[in-house]
Amino acid sequence: MTNDITLIRWLTPAVRQWFYGIWLAASPILVLYGIFSEEAAPLWIALVGAILVPGTAVVHTNRKPRNAYAPLEH
Repeated sequence: MTNDITLIRWLTPAVRQWFYGIWLAASPILVLYGIFSEEAAPLWIALVGAILVPGTAVVHTNRKPRNAYAPLEH
């Protein structure tokens, strides 16, 4: 399993923007060649977004445990 640092380096905004652009450009081509249907194309696009977006949020979330009884720092 990869560690968080590797995932953070991989999920940079530039990489995500590049991947989304490639995927959105490739989707009509995949429909044209019959890889998937017109009806399925938006579902595949949504699937890619559903995988990458929450993964990005999880990787960039601070998971350092906090004392529940300690006052919040301002």
